[in-house]
Amino acid sequence: MNHMLRVRNILSSLLNSRRFVFTTCILAACAALFPQPTNAATYSLTAPTSPISAVFDSNGGRFTVTQKTDGFVWKNTTTSGGDAIVVNSVSQADAAHLSAEITHTSSSAALTLSMELVPATGELVVTLSGASASIPNGIQYPYAFHPVGQGNNGFAVLPFDSGYVLPESQTSWTTKLSSFSNRRMEWFGGTDRDNERGWIGILETHADMQLRTFTGTHDGVSVIGGVPKWLGSNGNPAHTPNLLSYDRVVRFRFLTTGGYVALAKQFRQWADDQGWVKTLAQKNREDPEHKTDKLIGAPIIYLWGDGRDETLVTELSNAGLRKAVLQISANQIDQNKNFPNTEHPDGQGWMDAVKAKGYLPGFYDIYQAMRVGGSVPAYDGTSYLWPTNQASAWTRIDSTGAPLVQTQGSATLYDMAMQRQADFAASTRLPAHLSRFGVDAYFFDTTCASSLEEDYDSVNGHFATRAMDLTNRVALLNTAFSNPTKRLITATEQGRSWAVPVLHWAEGKFWLGEPGNLTNTDYGSFNNSSYPSVMVDVVDPTLLTTNKLGPLLSHGWQVPLWDLVFHDCMVNTVHWSTPHNKFLYAWDHADRWALLRGQVPLLDMTRNGAQGTASRVPNSLTDTHGTTWSSRWSTMSNRFTKTFNTVCAWAEQVGYLEMTAHRWLTTDRSVQMSEFSDDDGISGSGIVVNFGTYDGAFSVTGTPWSGTQRETELTVPVADYRTYTWDARPQNFRIERPNSSQAKVRFSGINGFTYRVEQSQDLVSWTDLGTPPNAGAEYELTVVLPTDLPAHFFRVVTSVP
Repeated sequence: MNHMLRVRNILSSLLNSRRFVFTTCILAACAALFPQPTNAATYSLTAPTSPISAVFDSNGGRFTVTQKTDGFVWKNTTTSGGDAIVVNSVSQADAAHLSAEITHTSSSAALTLSMELVPATGELVVTLSGASASIPNGIQYPYAFHPVGQGNNGFAVLPFDSGYVLPESQTSWTTKLSSFSNRRMEWFGGTDRDNERGWIGILETHADMQLRTFTGTHDGVSVIGGVPKWLGSNGNPAHTPNLLSYDRVVRFRFLTTGGYVALAKQFRQWADDQGWVKTLAQKNREDPEHKTDKLIGAPIIYLWGDGRDETLVTELSNAGLRKAVLQISANQIDQNKNFPNTEHPDGQGWMDAVKAKGYLPGFYDIYQAMRVGGSVPAYDGTSYLWPTNQASAWTRIDSTGAPLVQTQGSATLYDMAMQRQADFAASTRLPAHLSRFGVDAYFFDTTCASSLEEDYDSVNGHFATRAMDLTNRVALLNTAFSNPTKRLITATEQGRSWAVPVLHWAEGKFWLGEPGNLTNTDYGSFNNSSYPSVMVDVVDPTLLTTNKLGPLLSHGWQVPLWDLVFHDCMVNTVHWSTPHNKFLYAWDHADRWALLRGQVPLLDMTRNGAQGTASRVPNSLTDTHGTTWSSRWSTMSNRFTKTFNTVCAWAEQVGYLEMTAHRWLTTDRSVQMSEFSDDDGISGSGIVVNFGTYDGAFSVTGTPWSGTQRETELTVPVADYRTYTWDARPQNFRIERPNSSQAKVRFSGINGFTYRVEQSQDLVSWTDLGTPPNAGAEYELTVVLPTDLPAHFFRVVTSVP
């Protein structure tokens, strides 16, 4: 009672003295002293300086966030959208912090949910705690946000592979994206129907996490959204499987402009804070040989069969190809068991011939398993130089204590601990490859493609949590990237944010068409080990039971989210199973997707396609338009050269630049644009691609697109593209003195950009003089000058719209 009287007296005194400025602070203190009853349905998180306020609903553990500028509201789904939780009790320490004791319904695990509003940034931080809680099937929480009042017209922003910006109404895509849970960046988000406002959830504790999609109910309609699935970890003192083990943290941010591009840039900022943003220009400077210069704009070409000789290298050069990464697989029984499995007669001769033309020679290799027994090629990655007497000691151990081993014919495959893979690469195999072949580029198969894994070894020194496995994978890649003998151009299947600092390029960051369209049978991959993935006759859509060309040539709701984050850090191509020249009718389409992303093509190639001892020939086909289709250079040299002269030339122009913008220019997404810049968009290069629309037969149709980009008028025919450049830096900057007390600052600029004139007397402190008026693209500002100062300096600051 005395405490209550003191508070009342304080309030009365303040009100009588009219010191209203402090009243809100006292009221907030009262809220802290007298928290809402634990049986209340909703609890508020707010602060006067925060741009958002949040409400937590104890009925299901759902949030509502309001943006204070205009009252725009984001809300979790009312049902489903992730795993169900039951809120048992809630306590509120102050206006910015909540804590709830919850039960995860499917596992009955008892957890603590902590919520913090960060007023300075407007962030909502959600933390799941409960080190001893058992979650055998993981926990899918917290839920995605959706714009209130827009039904299901918002967009789910899902950074799987290259990325998808998916209408929330496309709930059937939950199945399409279900297999992508580990092929993701460490965030998820959404935008409103206008792709202006948006939210992002940055998954700070990401090692034991998958990204899932879920369907829930919002505003009375079904919507799709992302949700993190937290996996149990052996990262607890007893190394017990399936325990939460440590706190899991999501940091939500809410933006008022910029849409999915702004969300990607938010993640880039966070990734930079983690040390993940390392540009290709930086990587090039660190390499005494500056081999990255040879990579930028170079096609990635896998050579098979009779493509592996100096003759083809010479023919590529004679055709005008200035750059190329020529890859050979050490893991395939090639035509007549040729190089590298039967060594080149001149040792490094082939590699030297490749380098002499200015190309990068490389190996496609794998460290995932050690093979004991069976017949394999001489340099097969699962057998070459592995210490077979250590197979058992180096094998990864599962949670039951059993070694991960499988039988493959007469051979036994031991799943190698990632730490041992890294040690073996550094000490043994990479030095041998460098000494024997002199490679310049090195590809690690599966290192980033497979899920992070736990290792329960307690005897042989390679125990690992998933976080430790991540570190060991980076170490494996780094054996090539930072090799003490020679830094190598380093690549991997897929690509991960955490691997960016030690990678130059990755396969499989974008795919053609809608996910799940083609099966392994449709791909025709590896049905003959001599020519994997190059048999175009197998994938002719007319030969499939269902013609799948339409979805293959669709836009598939893909958006280059990965490139908006990491374009200037890594080269990213299609996957090895879907090279540009694989699918009949789709080569041009693949080229256009690479052009939009500013990326290079990945191609399979033989020379004449001689069969040798292979059981089948890499066939050629003629499509309905009379166009021949083949992996043979001798048959398709003109078509290969077209790709070199278009896709590679553009990639070389923008390869070192950050992707700063992407937009759909038509509502059906058939016309899209991207922009690239190294000065935050003040100047740069852009491209508009007109994909057209699948005509229901074997090509695309549509109408030309006309419009203006950065004051450049463009007309883009169907199935074509146009590029443009801009430079918004002030041009023709000049200062005129009409009299002793005035100066006129004049310059040229680009409409749409903001220019502000600043003045200084010492080049240290600058005063903002405001935005000058303009007539068209000409700007002029008259400045009154004090007469008692010896010098006046002016500068113009440019801002990107």
